[in-house]
Amino acid sequence: MNSSLFTCDRATHLKIVAIALVASIVVIAVGIHARNWICLAVCVIPPTLAVLYRIHVEEIALRGLFGDEYIAYSRTVKKLIPGLY
Repeated sequence: MNSSLFTCDRATHLKIVAIALVASIVVIAVGIHARNWICLAVCVIPPTLAVLYRIHVEEIALRGLFGDEYIAYSRTVKKLIPGLY
């Protein structure tokens, strides 16, 4: 497999990250604006669980498609939060 399959140009990556960040901030802001802990939980927990599930599904698909090369690659990068997870 070609290692360049695991890279994307910086501009594309920044657009994806910016869109995800803005969406996350909007969802959290809606929950805070309601001034209700239940609303905040409803606005934050389901999207977080959906993202974590999607990461899990994509990891399985990538391992199946690229095999050991992807497993080695995935050990060198974080999935969601740089330095943590």
